[in-house]
Amino acid sequence: MLVAIDRSTATGSAALFSKKGAFVASVSEMGGGHGDAFALLEALLAKSGVGMSEITRFAVGIGPGSFSGIRSTIAVLSGLALPLGAHVEGVSSAAAANAAFRAEHPEFKTVAVVGDARRGHLWVSVFEYDSQIRNSLDDFQVIDRAKVAESIPSHAVVITPDMDRLDQLLMSAFPEEHVFAVLPTAEAVGRLAISGSSAMALPIYLHPAVMPPL
Repeated sequence: MLVAIDRSTATGSAALFSKKGAFVASVSEMGGGHGDAFALLEALLAKSGVGMSEITRFAVGIGPGSFSGIRSTIAVLSGLALPLGAHVEGVSSAAAANAAFRAEHPEFKTVAVVGDARRGHLWVSVFEYDSQIRNSLDDFQVIDRAKVAESIPSHAVVITPDMDRLDQLLMSAFPEEHVFAVLPTAEAVGRLAISGSSAMALPIYLHPAVMPPL
């Protein structure tokens, strides 16, 4: 069975899939980057009545997003996978947000996922209807906040997991009816992993590390 977890946003979630890839159950909780990935997993297994020994695959949202949420979840799942002989796979959280959105809005053919990259920048990943989903830094642009309108195809709709921080910026740059608040979900992460759209479970970092002043 496969367990998927995404904690790249303030709402963490976990989902369980059968050996044949059928969705079984999901749970979610607030506090993504500051919560407990293991507690989320325990809640999922308790809800579904499945034992840890039945898990053979783990999928994790690798960002962009909460540094602590992503890193701690990868660490927890890697530690659990070792004695189980299970595999840990990574799925871009932006790809998961796109997949969650398209499940509800299949009429849109081009979707731009936009997030807050901090330091005065945004990250952008554009998904065409028939594009191959990858999970690396190369799939993202880091742009100045002021250049968001010119960096996104005019025919695209815009979705963001960071609407609480980007609402005014995006609403002023695009028609309101083309902007949506969408979170990546563990269910979407799991479905992408099952479809083969996964990679190594390595966090997607959009900025190099910065050494604080001594």
